Amino acid sequence: MKVYVGPEGGGQAQVATDAAANGAIWGAMGGWRRIQEQQGPVVQQLVPVLPYEPQIVQLFYQLEPQVALEQVPFDNPTSKEVLTYTLGYWEESTGTGQDELYPACVLQARYEGVVTPTVGVTETVVVTDYTYIPANETYMRPLAKIASHSDLSRSFWPGQVITFTAADASKPLAELGYHESLTFTLGSGGPYIYNWYRGSVAGENWIGAGRQLTYTVTLAGEAGHEVPVPQNIILVVTDAGSDHAAQNTSSDSTQLTIVPPVFLPLVLKNFSS
Repeated sequence: MKVYVGPEGGGQAQVATDAAANGAIWGAMGGWRRIQEQQGPVVQQLVPVLPYEPQIVQLFYQLEPQVALEQVPFDNPTSKEVLTYTLGYWEESTGTGQDELYPACVLQARYEGVVTPTVGVTETVVVTDYTYIPANETYMRPLAKIASHSDLSRSFWPGQVITFTAADASKPLAELGYHESLTFTLGSGGPYIYNWYRGSVAGENWIGAGRQLTYTVTLAGEAGHEVPVPQNIILVVTDAGSDHAAQNTSSDSTQLTIVPPVFLPLVLKNFSS
């Protein structure tokens, strides 16, 4: 935070007004956070740190978009590798509620991915950037993963029923098919709340709750009735037991292809000369 004070004597001090006298604060720029003073003896809480090998490394390769403390360059890079790493801390952006600094493993990594700048054109892009992986699982967002669903390789008609199932966020990652060293659960351990949305995460788009969703396909006003209509189904998992409000929610999504109904005339008329 920058604090500007009036100069003490000479130069610009001559133009200082009564409201901004010499040595007085003229203004400030930057963020701030409320500090709660500790009453009585200070009690420090020790936070166990996950080892870099193999757990942080496996989180980086298998779950980085889920656990990283900021957006990663590519959700699905064609390749990536760690260049350097160190132990540090993470501070949320100004205005975001945060009760403490989060211990984090700071990785400098090289990513390679494919982008499409224009239709029909693809390019390979290489990015070197930093990614922050929490050094303890309780600072991580809960696991949000659509684990199984009906066959989405085909198109659906309005009125058809699809069943979605979310992965059990309360189970250790190793039990869900991730690396055997990941013997912990993401987040506080629960309870975890599952909500489902159609299109976007908004109250009017809510379509169900719980780990399993039975969804009756609905167009819900999507534009276009001549061609198949894409539709996103979004899973949002909330860690109700987390003490870290900025890290208590995560999401996953999948896309359906909906074929709108075709309307034909009820009566055909034949005209003859």
